[in-house]
Amino acid sequence: MLQKIGRDENIVYLKRFIKAFLIGLLMFVFLKAMIVHTNGFPFLKFSLLVVVAAFCHLTLKKLYYTYWTFGLIFFVLVFVDVLAAMWIKPWLGVMGLTLLLCFSIVNYFLASPIYYPRVNWWEYDFRYRTDLKGKIILEGDKEVECRVADIRRNAACVHSFISFPTGTILNLEIELPLKPIKFAVKIISTRQGIPGRPSIYGVQFPKNALPAYKEIRRYWIELAQVKSDHKFKKVIDG
Repeated sequence: MLQKIGRDENIVYLKRFIKAFLIGLLMFVFLKAMIVHTNGFPFLKFSLLVVVAAFCHLTLKKLYYTYWTFGLIFFVLVFVDVLAAMWIKPWLGVMGLTLLLCFSIVNYFLASPIYYPRVNWWEYDFRYRTDLKGKIILEGDKEVECRVADIRRNAACVHSFISFPTGTILNLEIELPLKPIKFAVKIISTRQGIPGRPSIYGVQFPKNALPAYKEIRRYWIELAQVKSDHKFKKVIDG
């Protein structure tokens, strides 16, 4: 699925930071190889690491989910070198560990519902889906149904078959047990749905909607726990 990002400076800086840390970690591995490997430079291993880093960069450009696969492979390969450096040159190991820590922190911010929404495509039984029912209120008091999921970090994902450009302010109404909650959110990103599936809009809650966000998130977590327990019990009971 293609991801379209509006004028969001955060993702620009995140991509730049990740690119810088990828280069920095490659330089660390190169330096470690030059200092530690006295019997020759490990060209094959370093070439593999460069290829993985290149795939990280390419998949990050379009925010493909495969970025996390290549990112994990890259992390593990570098972490092995960090452990080896710790035993031989502690200062070098500390440098590598610091770079890995910074790399992990930046990826934590990247793993937001706005950029990488968590979607359980394999869960086809809607009885166990944790999406919340909602409505998008359009002009003229027209309403279209939607689903709201992955509510975390003051953001969420809105699933809808209606097309909206990034930057649009959506007036949402989410159904809760006691009463529906109405608020406005801004579309920051759009993941175009494959045929038969809705588009996913990464939305940000404004500061004046924080009370609504906390209430919705609390209900979403409780609902997810209840459905998970019910599904697990059904599997156990057969």
